[in-house]
Amino acid sequence: MAEEKKGQFPSSLKEARQHGSFSFPCAFYQAVPETNPPGFPFTVKHHWHEPVEIIYLEQDSYQVDINMTLTHLKSPCFCFINSGELHALTSDSEQYQEQAVVFSPDLLTFAAPDPAQEQFLLPLSEHKLSFPSFLGSEHPAFSEVQQEFFRIRSIFSRENRSCLDQFTIESPVSQLRIKAALLSILGIRCRINNTKFISQPLDRSPCYKDRTFQCVVYFAIKSPCNRCYQTIL
Repeated sequence: MAEEKKGQFPSSLKEARQHGSFSFPCAFYQAVPETNPPGFPFTVKHHWHEPVEIIYLEQDSYQVDINMTLTHLKSPCFCFINSGELHALTSDSEQYQEQAVVFSPDLLTFAAPDPAQEQFLLPLSEHKLSFPSFLGSEHPAFSEVQQEFFRIRSIFSRENRSCLDQFTIESPVSQLRIKAALLSILGIRCRINNTKFISQPLDRSPCYKDRTFQCVVYFAIKSPCNRCYQTIL
């Protein structure tokens, strides 16, 4: 078995695909029933990755598993998947509508060592700062985050560049606007939560790692790490 890095889930569940391009590591995904076989719920199998992922559950209810904790969510709702978190998702019916933006936190950093860079952007890039897992419609920040997410969705859709199951963008102007919207989402969360959403490092004690490996080895065998997102233009 290949040696695992300290603090990670099994490497067999690590997602290998590139999100976006090397120069702009950010991509957008959509899942709707019209683009999937009828009679099946939408499913994203257990996996983890280095980029941050913001998932918008627009329609239907979902079973969401983050770090072996299963939560039932009703739409509309946001899920924030931080770097290195094991996660999976299944809709409760065929009436799902789900979108996600996946980006490298390095995308948001700047060269200037200003206070925002030092307090928020670098810690996010270094995995020392994280988002809370969920943001429901009752939260005071929901409508603002939703507005910025819709802005991101609109930009990706207008450029209309899709490769397999992901939307990408090449226009520098569009890329700048995407970065601005992502920074705005981070700023909203910091403001509303008074920066208290900095999480403690995940428990990676030997007993936790053993338990986690036992729980997920089934998925490594039965559910190879791949995304099930489908696009709609």
